[in-house]
Amino acid sequence: MSELAQKLFVWNTEELKALSESNAIVRNEQSGEIMIKKRLDNINVEIMQKLCSIRHRNLAAVIKVTKENGSFYSYSEFVPGRSIQSYIDEGKIFSEEEALKIALQICDGLEKLHSNGIIHRDITAANIILSYDGNVKIIDYGIARTAKENASRDTYILGTAGYAAPEQFGFSQTDERTDIYAVGVLVNMLLTGKFPNEEMCSGRFKRIVKRCTSMDSSDRFSSVNELKSELSGPKVFLKNDDGFPGFRSQNLIIKILASLIYFIIIFIDCALVSSTYTGKGLFRAVLQCVNLTVAFAVPFCLICNPYDIQGKIKHFSAMKDSTKIAIRVIFSIIFLLGGFFIMLSLF
Repeated sequence: MSELAQKLFVWNTEELKALSESNAIVRNEQSGEIMIKKRLDNINVEIMQKLCSIRHRNLAAVIKVTKENGSFYSYSEFVPGRSIQSYIDEGKIFSEEEALKIALQICDGLEKLHSNGIIHRDITAANIILSYDGNVKIIDYGIARTAKENASRDTYILGTAGYAAPEQFGFSQTDERTDIYAVGVLVNMLLTGKFPNEEMCSGRFKRIVKRCTSMDSSDRFSSVNELKSELSGPKVFLKNDDGFPGFRSQNLIIKILASLIYFIIIFIDCALVSSTYTGKGLFRAVLQCVNLTVAFAVPFCLICNPYDIQGKIKHFSAMKDSTKIAIRVIFSIIFLLGGFFIMLSLF
């Protein structure tokens, strides 16, 4: 049978299970293949036809689009497995390692869609299937659209509450960053079982989730590839900012070394203050104490970020890494040099 004839040929299918009024699990009576049959709105037909030519291990394949009795239907790959939502409903909280593996596979699937000019617009826990072989599949392209460079906003306002980015409510046009917003929400859901506005995840993913879910799309990662690079980058960029530096790790040796370093710093500060008191009196000793505290504390907070102080500063967590590094370096140098010269003047 030619490719054209195959496209026009209407399959005989047996319905195995109705999923909704427009969705059902069916079996192709000719091949025995199990598929998802879905009735399409007219606005979805072109997208679904385009998806027929796209194949990726992290995307549920759209096999065929047909017209039956005046309505369009899509036949998609049936993915044996469970949705992430079903695990969350059971109270499962995923580990950081599990969340990372899932997020990277979602990014891979989205990267394939975006490279073909398609925005999914409905990345949710219910639309991500964990197959029994450990693979992640994105399903349900029901509200996907093609990217349009010159449009100011979407024609239709669609999306799932909690996962939908602000632009999906008519404020501006959706693009790749709309899916990135949903990925951030989903990662938070994996780690906490809740939406970011209910409970923000802690640990190394906190900064990434905050940037993904920025209200202003220009503050998010600009592409799925950039997000993927951040997720899979060196651990220094994914470090856990919760807790006090030196005591975030469960490693006893690191804790002992950190305690020793803190003791030495405090001892030096006390010696300098004592020397100032002996030579210049109480008033200058107090000034020296304040000066040394500020000169060390500010760079310490900028570089080590104890208890994720920086994450609590509005807009800071959404900044690009290069901007944050520049701010940390410049202000650390200013306070260290300033403290050094003030210290000398107080002796």
